[in-house]
Amino acid sequence: MLDTLKVLHQKIDALPEEAKLALWEYVDFLSSKYQASSENTESQELVKQLLLKRYEKLMVNPEKTTLIKDLRNKYKQKYGWDV
Repeated sequence: MLDTLKVLHQKIDALPEEAKLALWEYVDFLSSKYQASSENTESQELVKQLLLKRYEKLMVNPEKTTLIKDLRNKYKQKYGWDV
């Protein structure tokens, strides 16, 4: 399981910043969607570790981060979304 986590971390590290933020939002969505029905605490702990690691890396250079609301607004304008 640790090898899988290591590979996952490497793949996430290679993503552009915007994709990392989109991934963060998607994982948060999945976590909330399955939280009530899932009792698998091991996988929840792994997701938590992953998210905490990413958060710590982002906070090393906070000036390089993009807020999710800014990213949403950018894509709303780019694609003409009203949502």
